[in-house]
Amino acid sequence: MTKNDKSKSKIVKKTAVKKVSKKTIKSEHSANDRSFVISLGGSLIFDKSTGQFNLDFIKEWKNLIETYLDQGYRFVLVMGGGKTARFYQEAGRHFGYTDEQLDYLGIQATRINALFLNFLFADKPEVIEDPRKIKAWGKNNLFVCGGWKPGFSTDYVSTLIAKQLGCANLINLSDTDYIYDSDPRTNPKAKKFDNLTWEQYFKVFHGDDAWQPGRHLPFDPVASKLAAQAGMSLYYLNGKNIKTIKQFLGFEKFTGTIIN
Repeated sequence: MTKNDKSKSKIVKKTAVKKVSKKTIKSEHSANDRSFVISLGGSLIFDKSTGQFNLDFIKEWKNLIETYLDQGYRFVLVMGGGKTARFYQEAGRHFGYTDEQLDYLGIQATRINALFLNFLFADKPEVIEDPRKIKAWGKNNLFVCGGWKPGFSTDYVSTLIAKQLGCANLINLSDTDYIYDSDPRTNPKAKKFDNLTWEQYFKVFHGDDAWQPGRHLPFDPVASKLAAQAGMSLYYLNGKNIKTIKQFLGFEKFTGTIIN
């Protein structure tokens, strides 16, 4: 994003829901750029209450992406491992697996999730395993990726691809409306953030720059450092809120957190 593209964020108050006020933030990304790199948390495709695939959500997500592809949008979708990865990693820790071994388990989980996502849009398996291969869009309007190699999360994969493509629209889809200083589902006093600088983000969340398999942060430390150095903005949205995603993709005011 260039300085000319940047506009001051406006906060608009909305009706409180369950005593937690929601705000919408004015989109800072340029309507002239319809290319998006999206990091999807693996938890998005599963129903937490049952542990099964959330088929209705997956169908809605598929229709959403196809609608915007038809409008000339381009997407890189980078799939996380989510519960599948943690399921294997927790068992691996029980048997004393090394961090590298645990990382390999997580990477394979991201790839099976990505393959499942890939088949929603293509007949053949076309999951990109090495993000360095995506340096230009070419004739493609959609890439689907999983994990890369030990020591690098899917957050890092999405950030690296965005940098290589010169894409200013880096989105992290999770299962909360904002970035909070603690889990709002277990801490009713959790503080939410509408806007953060990268410096503020590092101060709140990163005591060190180490990547650890299964470590749960809004955006991992290695990827965050790369994004900050590249001058990127990160848009953190609730991936299960289709309305919010439509607002963001439509360059409207949206609910979420911006880090820049």
